[in-house]
Amino acid sequence: MADIVDIAPNRAAREAPCLLAASHRPAGPLANGKYHHCDEPVEPGMRWHPRVECRDSWHKKQGRR
Repeated sequence: MADIVDIAPNRAAREAPCLLAASHRPAGPLANGKYHHCDEPVEPGMRWHPRVECRDSWHKKQGRR
């Protein structure tokens, strides 16, 4: 029968991909097809304009709430 010393490395190897994926989630709102600050249509997977002013303005607005 396997003991904890044998089981732990296998468990860590199985869980590592899930833990890594969870650590790379973007901060802030998820992509929804529109830029979050100005509601203009956006390319798939994008959340902000190429200009950082839109993103920064949204974050400032959220901080005031």
